[in-house]
Amino acid sequence: MDSRNRTILFFSFVVLFLLAAPTLVMYSQGYRVNWPPQSDHKLIVKTGGFFIKASPKPANVYINGNLAKKTDFFFGSCLVENLLPKNYTISIQKDGYQPWTKDLAIQEKQVTEVKRVILFPRTLSLSVLDKNVDSFWPSPDGKEIALLQTPTSEPGWQLSLYDTGQNLKSQLLDESDLSKTSAPIQSLEWANDSLSIKLTVTASKQLEYYSLDVQNPSSTPAQTLAPTSNSPAGSLAFASDGLTSYFIDQTGTVFKKDPLQSNPAKLNDVALPTGKDLTYKLWIDDQFVFARIGSDLYELKPGSTQFEKIFQGLVSDIISSPDGRKIAYASNSEIWVTYTKDKTDQPQKNAGDKDLIARLSKKVTGLAWFNSDYLIFMAGNSIKTAEIDNRDSINIANLTEISSPLSTNKTKQPSFKWDSANKNLYIFDGSNLYQSQINTD
Repeated sequence: MDSRNRTILFFSFVVLFLLAAPTLVMYSQGYRVNWPPQSDHKLIVKTGGFFIKASPKPANVYINGNLAKKTDFFFGSCLVENLLPKNYTISIQKDGYQPWTKDLAIQEKQVTEVKRVILFPRTLSLSVLDKNVDSFWPSPDGKEIALLQTPTSEPGWQLSLYDTGQNLKSQLLDESDLSKTSAPIQSLEWANDSLSIKLTVTASKQLEYYSLDVQNPSSTPAQTLAPTSNSPAGSLAFASDGLTSYFIDQTGTVFKKDPLQSNPAKLNDVALPTGKDLTYKLWIDDQFVFARIGSDLYELKPGSTQFEKIFQGLVSDIISSPDGRKIAYASNSEIWVTYTKDKTDQPQKNAGDKDLIARLSKKVTGLAWFNSDYLIFMAGNSIKTAEIDNRDSINIANLTEISSPLSTNKTKQPSFKWDSANKNLYIFDGSNLYQSQINTD
């Protein structure tokens, strides 16, 4: 090759290098050609990505119908990079589980986080714990269940203790142990340490209160006085968040009583409704005060002096999430979540934000927190779960149906209890009690 050809070849490579080098540098830094241009009309854009964490692990991650990655075995997470800024359909799937799908946007130089996905089983395996049950109350630690039953061979009710670890049932109490006449149970409440039960019965047309030691079932239940509270005389409702107490007086005014203050502080300038046929209840969550008057729910935000009616026809109590940052409640066929503290990670929320989680065709008759990011509820005879991430449509998974042939007993309403500590779902079909473990790790 002569010198002229070598010179031409050299400068050709120099030109190619000068053209390719910036392209390679920009590519390595995440820039891509946006062709055809999306809505922002920019030709050169910087890419973004998805950070995904799901359980159980591992799971397959599909983007726009194509398998993109698999979450890792140890943390259940993955990072999908170099995506052009636009909307993508993400689907997370695993054999034997219901898929999770959502349309989410990618922004330039940003990572969209999907960190709390739970995939629920397509079918639940149900085991019968006991038959001919009237009511049941799991202990706070989930290790035992108090069972109320009415034996066919003997008059009166019988209270038993079911050990969930050993699958054994032992007798706690008979109705005849408390009274020679009828003594129907009005309420049963476990102590926080799961060592005793507080029992309220009606005997001779009067309420009687008992304390029952579940560690020593053979002992005689101790009769106690009526439970007392710091509620002022004549108050309509009372609540406490520790040392500080709250109450509604006869005029519909809510007061806050701090132990360091001699007089309670008035919270609302406009009185809540009052009436002899109304029922009242108070909840305190962080600095928010909620009042249930009849079937209407009122909210007092921090710094406000007037309650706002936020729902009519409330059918559930207010339930606080395990992380203490939000509350959930059901109103007929709707489920709502209110944030009581700011949420700084994705999706971001401000204290006071309210999100509609589900609007169903049937009335919601049971509601609980599965964890701090998912709810479990009953609508009609269906038990379902719902995420609270309201970016795009909310994923709702059907867990099971309570219907024949489980039971044909129509005298008692089906219900469920969720034991989050041990991942046990207890299902009552009106007569029989079932258990299913839902392990999402």
